Amino acid sequence: MFGHIYIKTNLPAIKNFGTLATTQYGEKIERRTSAYGESHIEKQPPKFNIGQPCRFQMKPKSIWQPATVVSKTSDRNYTVETPSGIQYTRDRVNIKPEKTYPKPQQNPTNQGSAISPDTAPETAAQSVNNNSASLVHLFQFLLYLVLLLLLSVPNVYSQSVVTFNEVAKEGNSVVVIPCNYSQVTNTPLAIIWKEVNDTGEAIIVNNKDTVNGRYSLRTTPGNADLVITKPVRSDTQKRFQCQILTKSGESINSNLSILTVYYLDEPVLSASASSVYEGKPVTLTCKPDGDPHPSITWYKDGQALSTTDSTRFTTSEGALEIHIEATNAADGGLYMCKAESDPFRGEDGKTSNQIDLKVIYLKITFESKDGAATCTAEGYPEPSSVMIYKDGKMIENGTLTTSVKIYEEICKSNITCYAENGKVNATEPLKTCKDLDAPVLSASVSSVYEGKPVTLTCSKPDGDPHPSITWYKDGQALSITDSTTFTASEDALEIHIEAATAADGGRYTCKAESDQFRGKDGKTSNQIDLKVICMCIF
Repeated sequence: MFGHIYIKTNLPAIKNFGTLATTQYGEKIERRTSAYGESHIEKQPPKFNIGQPCRFQMKPKSIWQPATVVSKTSDRNYTVETPSGIQYTRDRVNIKPEKTYPKPQQNPTNQGSAISPDTAPETAAQSVNNNSASLVHLFQFLLYLVLLLLLSVPNVYSQSVVTFNEVAKEGNSVVVIPCNYSQVTNTPLAIIWKEVNDTGEAIIVNNKDTVNGRYSLRTTPGNADLVITKPVRSDTQKRFQCQILTKSGESINSNLSILTVYYLDEPVLSASASSVYEGKPVTLTCKPDGDPHPSITWYKDGQALSTTDSTRFTTSEGALEIHIEATNAADGGLYMCKAESDPFRGEDGKTSNQIDLKVIYLKITFESKDGAATCTAEGYPEPSSVMIYKDGKMIENGTLTTSVKIYEEICKSNITCYAENGKVNATEPLKTCKDLDAPVLSASVSSVYEGKPVTLTCSKPDGDPHPSITWYKDGQALSITDSTTFTASEDALEIHIEAATAADGGRYTCKAESDQFRGKDGKTSNQIDLKVICMCIF
């Protein structure tokens, strides 16, 4: 970025920073260090042995880099390998031996000799001149060193090639690994993508062979992206590197890009039994597989199933199992599990196979209602027969339900219901037999003075369904709607005569009836003869 700067100096060429400067060839620097400005004879470049440490230049006037000679390709060309394992072929003028050169030797003619008075002034002046020249050369060396640093450090960054780690999902159509070489100042000659593993590296695509199976190269100015179609889980943790070769002979490598491919398989659902008797245990197991490790949601009959009820379920860590210690009819149904992870949520989650859990049971309901004892059976398998027994003798039968009319004799008998479904059978007794009882009639007084009040009460009769009441006087139904004569309670269980007359005297009864107990099946109360005493003056 600063261009080329040439410095004319008597210093030898720089070998490396922080040490004495050396030139390209050993003999050449020895002559110069012994007497600066001294002429020298340019020698032919040295020859090298295989395995010999050396330093080489990527291009003329570039920094000398450490390497080892690994092969000889011709009289003038050698192949060298850098400490990072990259090999280059260079002309031997761009290679020099790795060598430590001795410091300049002191002139032996002056060792141990005294300076004569005649020569002392000349020697002192010469010493001052030599020291001044040394300071000048030292300043030139330091300036040269600073300029080299200024030129080389920006160049490192300007020549960078950048790529990034990428994440993909198995099932995606493509994944793109970017390579940005826009900071490379020299014209690219070749673009190469390599896969790097523990055993070495392999070229997968370049700007000449742009397609290689699932790999392809996509280029735009300053970018050379690696496109991988249909990434699969086996691609995860693969390492890729982008390499730019310039026309000037430079080889610039990017950092390693690591590919991660997430995946999620359909979980496998299994059960300890596909059908289980009511009250027995069963375990359902869901086995997911994915990266990252997925979470599990359970479903029953299409609805999310809460497995937090510890009285019903025992779940393993991660809810991969649900255990029902004692099943009941409600546990039967269609089960499945769904696996999800952060990259695979909602529709991207994977659902397992389904298991239709059957709970074998038989339930009987035997009760009296609306004047009938009805037996109903349900279960799995479906009940095949339902029968009602009276004192051990079948009196009614059906498939799913049957009933018998309730009457007094029935309620005094041993009534049971029996059902079966081919797997289990059950018997249920009739716990309550609700016949219609006769009501009980009472009066506030049995005889009453004319003009005085009297109340007749019909006790609430016992029956199912609840019966209605009809009042009778002297064997005839009594209309109690005449509010001038009667005051009746809401359910007609009472009639009140505010001022009795001679016509109110007579024989009273009340009768209870319901839909199942009408007419002669209704129940009539006891009788009350109400006497009205006349206060007559003759």
